[in-house]
Amino acid sequence: MGREHWVETTLNKVVLHKKGKKPKKLERNEFHNSLPYIDIEAFETGNIRQYADIESSNCCNNNDVLVVWDGARFGLTGYNQRGSVGSTLACITPVMIETTFLLHFIQRQYKTIQSNPKGTGIPHVNPDIFWSLKIPLPPLNEQNRIVEKLDAILPKVKSAKARLEKISAILKKFRQSVLSAACSGRLTEDWREGKDFPEWKDVVTKEVCVKITDGEHNTPRRVTNGKMLLSAKNIRDGFIDYNNFDCICESDFSKCIKRCHPEIGDVLVVSVGATIGRTAIMRKNQEFAIVRSVGLFKPNKNMLLGEYLLHALRDAVIIKIPF
Repeated sequence: MGREHWVETTLNKVVLHKKGKKPKKLERNEFHNSLPYIDIEAFETGNIRQYADIESSNCCNNNDVLVVWDGARFGLTGYNQRGSVGSTLACITPVMIETTFLLHFIQRQYKTIQSNPKGTGIPHVNPDIFWSLKIPLPPLNEQNRIVEKLDAILPKVKSAKARLEKISAILKKFRQSVLSAACSGRLTEDWREGKDFPEWKDVVTKEVCVKITDGEHNTPRRVTNGKMLLSAKNIRDGFIDYNNFDCICESDFSKCIKRCHPEIGDVLVVSVGATIGRTAIMRKNQEFAIVRSVGLFKPNKNMLLGEYLLHALRDAVIIKIPF
């Protein structure tokens, strides 16, 4: 059957819907004429904590699709639950569409739904956007074939995604092992064998740096145009990002660089926040000041290369160098 038998319609024309609500009676244990209360936890985990009376509930069946209507995760979908629909959820009953086909369609629209919220405090699904979503609708028998294909393919996609995430962790661990081997001397053991090289010595950074400090403690006033002021967001993995910087006036800049004046070969380290420990090296002659969330290591050039210090700081506080 070709695409000529498909029609394009909007979501509101192929479903019935109702918003969840808090029932009059909620109990921890089951009682006569009660249903599981599907709140956000029950929706996400299947863990039923309360039971509601049928009479005052808006109910859902296993064939209905549930959508998180209110809160940060609005637009999240699920199905195959029977009970009393909680106040932060909406129940969508398919009429001219197969349930799983409907579920996959709404899941595919998640970014669109999330990017158009309603409300300024607690975000909600925007009903004007949601019910106007255009849906390509094949005949029911073709919907079933599509669902069968998706049911066969999606678990493989999920499995591949999990394996890729493991590879990322393995690469990170491998990289750390290489850094550790390099900064302990193990990486070049074979190359040094039989040659007359001095012994390696464990040192701490202050022994091989002429200065270790952090950026300006008194936050300078930002201006529209002026000298460059960098912060933790500009310290990337191994390099400095000179985009998206703040500006300060000339007099504030002069005060900042008296405390901390970055130069070529210096290593910067994020000392506060989510990216703490991230390191970068100054590779070009660029004037800028830094804030307190960034530390500066100025290596003694007679003892230590800035690039070597960069990799050593990624590995450990104690640095092993040959003397």
